[in-house]
Amino acid sequence: MNVTFNNTFKYISSAAGYSGSCNAEVALSLWKDFVEECKEGYSWTVWEYMNEVDIRTIIQKVLDHPDIKNFPDYQEYKQEVLKYDEEFRGIILTKDYFDNDYWWERKLPKCGYGDFIDTLRNAYGIYDVVECL
Repeated sequence: MNVTFNNTFKYISSAAGYSGSCNAEVALSLWKDFVEECKEGYSWTVWEYMNEVDIRTIIQKVLDHPDIKNFPDYQEYKQEVLKYDEEFRGIILTKDYFDNDYWWERKLPKCGYGDFIDTLRNAYGIYDVVECL
């Protein structure tokens, strides 16, 4: 196997506990798509939300690993991740709702609809997320 940024990303993410077959490009795409979905109004359950936001945690675990930092693609990839982080920060509430390690795991989007709103209210008593217009 070639030692590339993508292959190393895949190996580290697998070792970190991510069960999917996920290289750097797929992980970044999943994070970008999740942020876009939250901009439009997240509609799946709160448990699906927590599952989907976990891709950002996997990305961080890989970025923090010493074996990935020496690749030429590292800085560019990290900048792309940070760009979507900034977009996500613009659409989330400032309050921490969950007791998790990373800031993105503790936050909720400002608006959502359907099952997301229902499960937040019924399972957690959270009424801060409003219906998207």
